[in-house]
Amino acid sequence: MVGPIGGVFVYFAKDFYTPPGGMFTGVGGGLTTTVNATMSEAASGGPSVSFAAVAGDGFGYGTTITLAASANDPNDPPASLTYTWSNATDPLLGSVSGAGTAGSMIFPTMTQAMAFRPNPGNPGQYLSGYKMEDRFGILPITSDCRGQITAQVTVDDGRGQTATATITLNAVSTLGGVKNVPIGTRIYLDSGHDNSNAWALTAKPAGSAVSL
Repeated sequence: MVGPIGGVFVYFAKDFYTPPGGMFTGVGGGLTTTVNATMSEAASGGPSVSFAAVAGDGFGYGTTITLAASANDPNDPPASLTYTWSNATDPLLGSVSGAGTAGSMIFPTMTQAMAFRPNPGNPGQYLSGYKMEDRFGILPITSDCRGQITAQVTVDDGRGQTATATITLNAVSTLGGVKNVPIGTRIYLDSGHDNSNAWALTAKPAGSAVSL
């Protein structure tokens, strides 16, 4: 008959995991003792994600651009991560979709960008909108109607930890306060960057060096 030998403390350790405290267990001579332990992933073992692109302006109303995300996980290769793409624009404008590290953003049309929309920062109120008249004229491109979209991607490591990154892009940039402009001064006129309303230089005075 084999009698007890004594007791021992068992400790567990794994990189990027939070170890449990020491576990006391008895050991019998000639016997095998099984000890079960559960370790949770530490914050340092969570994934990270970022966008390869940088925020910017002037992509154009109604256009589609490609986005790319880059993620890392200290415990597993990036291929093991699950990616979720979403449109974080509030109020909702344009669209965002994606699979894996590749995503895309579709900017609103000029009509959509100019429309009245609820103001999330002031419930019951609306962002400024503009009616586009069917005639030649000047259309202001303000911060409310620049076609700003925020794309968001979230990665999940399957062990309870996630990481999220966002990027904000504008269909067009803005310019305000320009009224009387001296001859020879260069200014920027934002045409909207699409075929239906792009500026074109059709004629110029003889000897003029004007260009678009």
